[in-house]
Amino acid sequence: MTMTQAERDAWVRADRVLDILLDLPHEARRMHLARLDIDGPLRKRVERLLAAMEDGDGPLDHPGNMMLPPLAEHVLRGRRLGRWALETEIGRGGVAVVYRARSLEGPAGQCVAVKVLALGALADDLRRWLDGRAVRAQPPGPWYRLRKFVGRNRLAVAASLALLLALAAGLAATLWQAGIARQAKLEGLREVVLGSTSPDGAAANDRRPH
Repeated sequence: MTMTQAERDAWVRADRVLDILLDLPHEARRMHLARLDIDGPLRKRVERLLAAMEDGDGPLDHPGNMMLPPLAEHVLRGRRLGRWALETEIGRGGVAVVYRARSLEGPAGQCVAVKVLALGALADDLRRWLDGRAVRAQPPGPWYRLRKFVGRNRLAVAASLALLLALAAGLAATLWQAGIARQAKLEGLREVVLGSTSPDGAAANDRRPH
């Protein structure tokens, strides 16, 4: 059943009221809700949300009963998902594992990162957190972010690299020409110094009128 826009708006308003109530002590929430000047349907929605929050009988409230096994490392290596062959695990988060995958169809050798949802990884991290151990979920590293950025902006990255290479080539040519000019200048100064200290240079200086 599809929710109408009016129903979505009503639940959004109820959620805002619930946020206010959750900032209060547990015993004061019902009393504060009774004093609020809101219409009857909105009040009923808030009461339903508040009851669901206070019951505390969802699956995450009893993590010991969660029987989802954690997904072992590299367990999906060699498996095929669509046109992709999973090769190596390159990262994992709370609910997913990321594999490097190679295309078996289309462009030969095309590689991508494939994210596989694994609720067992979430259950494992929850158990580790409750036991006071470090969780395995980690934010994406800089290398992973760089690869994702390059993959999504290939044309812009290629143009930027071409511009950097052109600038580097121009700078190298300028430095090379400056080195040649400096070497020529040093050679000229050396000839002047050697010419002034040679016997022929000294004789020429003696013949100058005083």
